[in-house]
Amino acid sequence: MIIMPPPARSLVLISLVSACHAFAQVSPTATPTATSTAGVSTSQGFGYFSPEMAGRLKGVAEMRPAKAAVRNATKALSEEPKAVNPVKDARTQAYFDQGAQVCDKENAQIESMLNFALAYRITGDPAYLQAEEKYLKAWLPVYRLSFDPLTDMDLEKWIVVYDLTANDLSPETREKFTRFIKEMAAGYLRAFQGYHAAACNGRSIAMALATMASFATGDTVLINSCRNEFQKYKKIDIHPDGSLQDFYTRDALYYDGFDLRWLLKTCLVAKAHGEDWFRPEVGRAVDWLKPYALGEKKHRDFANSHAKADQMRANAGFASFKGKNDPNVFWDPKHSIDNLRVASMFDPSYKPVLEQVYKNTGSKEKENWYDLLPATGL
Repeated sequence: MIIMPPPARSLVLISLVSACHAFAQVSPTATPTATSTAGVSTSQGFGYFSPEMAGRLKGVAEMRPAKAAVRNATKALSEEPKAVNPVKDARTQAYFDQGAQVCDKENAQIESMLNFALAYRITGDPAYLQAEEKYLKAWLPVYRLSFDPLTDMDLEKWIVVYDLTANDLSPETREKFTRFIKEMAAGYLRAFQGYHAAACNGRSIAMALATMASFATGDTVLINSCRNEFQKYKKIDIHPDGSLQDFYTRDALYYDGFDLRWLLKTCLVAKAHGEDWFRPEVGRAVDWLKPYALGEKKHRDFANSHAKADQMRANAGFASFKGKNDPNVFWDPKHSIDNLRVASMFDPSYKPVLEQVYKNTGSKEKENWYDLLPATGL
């Protein structure tokens, strides 16, 4: 199957990092274009977990994701925080180097912080809150927002940490954490707006980070800006048939699915606040992916991609990129599982599709904190 990118909408990768990754560096204290928060009440809001939902986490202690969070948090209690500055340490390079260690270490520490927050709410044990405080005191002075979405994308987990622990942290740590989230919200909205003509996974991540941070701040101006921007962006990124722009830019379901994952996360945050950003465009994108997920259609990923990074990953043996060099390797339907799990939270008709993908691929359900959202009242 030959996919040629539409000339008017194609994006060219000019270096190791995707062109969509090359976001402008923005001042973390800058406000988004045409946006002012002066005089606006910005009492703490929430991203994913409302205070009521957070309070219900004790009631889901027997769920597999809850048990996994407590188990992993307990293991991490004996570890020490080792903060990373992604701007200084060029963390994103780790995505292109199988031997790089910075990315894995940072991911593990941020994952521990997520687990501490969940475990604290699930068990009520202050030991997890004390660990959270220790880690945040180490990380907040060091971590600098890069406003490169691929570098900062794990900060989604910090939104959950903020939801679940901010009110119980020491005043000093809470103030620093709140300032960080506000900088994240305004800076990522500006980064998104600065690339208003683009449609790609990086821009979708920027939108998601801006949205979840804006809701967490409770800043109505930022929230309204995200709402308006996302409604316009869906129509740019999602084609009338439901395919995403990245499918054509990179000739890959891998990137279509990665882009879709962040669109779904944006919709999930809106759903937590009683808003439906899923229909109709994002739902159409999930529907477009269904026949590939069920194995009714096949696609050889990256066959016609001109991105240097895709060729380098293929040459390095990255499993998802082998189709670039091997005409007998096709996109694996198991990569649709995470998207179908989240899509099922909007429309239960996707659950039978998800179950069939599990059956067809022999995949087993993995613990995921997202599954705690509907269990607590999403």
